[in-house]
Amino acid sequence: MVATTTAALLLATLLPGAPAFADDVEPPTSVASITGTVTDPAGAAAGDLCITVETFDGTAWSPVQLTPEVRTDAAGAYTVTALADGTYAVGADACTPPSDTLRTWAPSLSAQPEILDGVVVTGGVAAAPVDIRLLPAAVAAIADPTIAGIAAIGSTLTADPGGWNVSGLAFGYQWNRGGVAIADATAATYTPVPEDAGSALTVSVTATRQGWTSATTSSAATAPVAAGALATTTPVIVGTAKVGSPFTVSPNWTPGTTYTYVWKRSGSNAAVSTGSSYTPTSADLGATFTVTVTGTLAGYTGVTLTSAPTAAVTTGSFGSAPNPTVTGQVAVGQTVTAAPGVWSPAPALSYQWRRNGIAIAGATAATYAIAPTDLGTALSVTVSGRLTSYTTANRTSLPITVVRGTLTAPAPKIWGTRAVGGTLGFTAGTWGPAPVKLAFQWLRDGAPIAGATGTTYVLTPSDRDTSIAIRVTGTKTAYNQLVLTSAGTSKIARGTLTAGTPKLSGSRAVGGTLAVSAGAWGPAPVKLAYQWLRNGVAIAGANGATYAVTTADFGTSISATVTGTKTGYNQVAVTTAGTSKIAAGTIIASPTISGLQRSGSKLTVNLGKYWPSTATATYQWYRLGSRIGGQTASTYTLGNIDAGKLLSVVVTFTKANYTTLRVTVNTGKIAPRPASLGGDGVYRVGIDIQPGTYFTSATNTADCRWWRLSDLSGSESSVYGGDAGSGRRMMTILADDSYVVTSNCGSWVRFDGTGYVSWTMPGDGIAHVGSMVRPGAYVSYGNDYCYVAALNAPTGMVSDIYENTESYDSTVYWYVYEGEYFEAYGCNEFTWYSN
Repeated sequence: MVATTTAALLLATLLPGAPAFADDVEPPTSVASITGTVTDPAGAAAGDLCITVETFDGTAWSPVQLTPEVRTDAAGAYTVTALADGTYAVGADACTPPSDTLRTWAPSLSAQPEILDGVVVTGGVAAAPVDIRLLPAAVAAIADPTIAGIAAIGSTLTADPGGWNVSGLAFGYQWNRGGVAIADATAATYTPVPEDAGSALTVSVTATRQGWTSATTSSAATAPVAAGALATTTPVIVGTAKVGSPFTVSPNWTPGTTYTYVWKRSGSNAAVSTGSSYTPTSADLGATFTVTVTGTLAGYTGVTLTSAPTAAVTTGSFGSAPNPTVTGQVAVGQTVTAAPGVWSPAPALSYQWRRNGIAIAGATAATYAIAPTDLGTALSVTVSGRLTSYTTANRTSLPITVVRGTLTAPAPKIWGTRAVGGTLGFTAGTWGPAPVKLAFQWLRDGAPIAGATGTTYVLTPSDRDTSIAIRVTGTKTAYNQLVLTSAGTSKIARGTLTAGTPKLSGSRAVGGTLAVSAGAWGPAPVKLAYQWLRNGVAIAGANGATYAVTTADFGTSISATVTGTKTGYNQVAVTTAGTSKIAAGTIIASPTISGLQRSGSKLTVNLGKYWPSTATATYQWYRLGSRIGGQTASTYTLGNIDAGKLLSVVVTFTKANYTTLRVTVNTGKIAPRPASLGGDGVYRVGIDIQPGTYFTSATNTADCRWWRLSDLSGSESSVYGGDAGSGRRMMTILADDSYVVTSNCGSWVRFDGTGYVSWTMPGDGIAHVGSMVRPGAYVSYGNDYCYVAALNAPTGMVSDIYENTESYDSTVYWYVYEGEYFEAYGCNEFTWYSN
């Protein structure tokens, strides 16, 4: 490789004064005059380079003898010492050729010192470090690339990049066909393909190194690419020479090769198969086989090779001949089945069942019915497979010990009368396999009844209140004993008496006497008892065979119950038909009031039983003894006005030809309506509170505040309305509201339009005109300030106000109308003085 040098020029401006010439250079001193760092063209530190210094005399550059020699260290740094004051150029180059760089002078980084530049040393020291970046040598090939290998399809060619003048180069490759680049052929090796046939190949090599210019050169051309030779081996037949066992051949020649096959039987040129495998049949017994394989591949010369012959084909063996299994319950009385599994190839199968390994005569079917004589023996089955040109195969299942059989039978069912003196029987059902010997035992509450082992059983007094069942035991040789017990009966009942048919006689009116005749009861003797009934309810003390009708029986139906008792038998009670309504001339009634006695609740008059039922009832409600106008229904809804008062209702019963009956029913003191809202908080409209108008429970609230909201976002747009004030406050919640928020108001009560009508109005608060204060003219005295307004509703909206005034007069007059709301703020009490 040819070495080149690079240099760089170090320039500076001369100090004022006469130029320094070589003859005038002062002896060097020991100080570091010029320092710097040298890097290669790629910017890496350039170590072990020689440093050259020349001085400028005003017209030419002269070398300066450096003793000792100055070289760069491993980091590329250098130091030149003991220079006299003057102008200098510094160069760097390899100490010995060849070199990848050129001598380079600084600071101009040129190959020769520049006349106009220099570095000035003053006082023995340069003003600044002088760094040198070396100039690269031009990259050039000194030996052309070469191609090694055979120019044939499928044979790999290898490129040698040749010789180059610069070290550390990276090489790129491009293979060419007839001078034209081959797509994607950019490796150092290349394997010719069919498209290359007959063409000469070259390779172009491009050398690169960071900091240096790249260069490209090409190899000489190969000979024209020849056809390839397939890589082959003699075909080998794999497999056992037996009927049914396949022969296969798997040539592993050059990848991509297409194969054809010809199988031949010994003594014949006729092809028996053209596939990659062949399975001998019974017709091939004793013959040998060869296979001829022909391989072809584009760009390659075709090859045909024949295998060695196989051994002579012998009889076949079954590829799959599993041991059979026995399916089914291996027990006396059961039928089991031989499961032969899957044989390959499929043969004709035969069966032989064995007892303790010995063939059972006649048991040659796929199924076998286990007999009592098989109990305790080991049962197995042998399956034999037979097929032409195949060796017969015999497979035997694992032996299984035969266990006792299982009897089958339904649970017995009891029939008959479940009462003392009755007879019980049962149905055993069908037991199998027949015949089965049966034994019976009757049970009382699960315990055997002594001597009760027949097919029927007569219930005794000892069986009363117990449950009876039957246990049936079946036995048969070689079978497990089977014991079945019926479901128990319900508790055995007492015996049942035969009752007579009692009848009533006598007068059906108040003051009359009724009598009952019991009829005939049995079996005799039967003890009889009596109970008289009014409308089906026992009459206290009425226990004789006769009964005197009282006023309490008016309008009712009287009947009598006759009860018969006898030891060991159920008590029997028979009730006569009821009489017609007991007659009377006076209306009898006892109405009552039901309902919560609290404002807001509904009271209802319950007429109860009254006689005659065809009488007409009318109503009038009273408050503190005064008639309540318009309240003449059987119900009355308590208003706020009723709180703390006593109410009553007069019920008047009338009927033609009967004395009118007036009954007064009184309430207790009516409780006030409960609060609808409990205090401060956020309430959901329609869930926690319903739409409507409400007032505070307290009449002296201070700074009570409330808001109607569409949501809880806290935005102004979410507020539908609101109010703040003192005294008794009122608010109306609308159906479209989502939330109500209250603060400092205490509890709220629903306003129903009623209440105590006052002649005065507090100076702070809201009142409904007509139910809380009277309509008319009001006056307030001694005010410093007073705000008063008339509202159409207390919804907390400006639109509620249809009249208001703010007065600083001492005396304030205001007029209110029925149905509106009177609001005052900061005033003294108002007093009504005129309509």
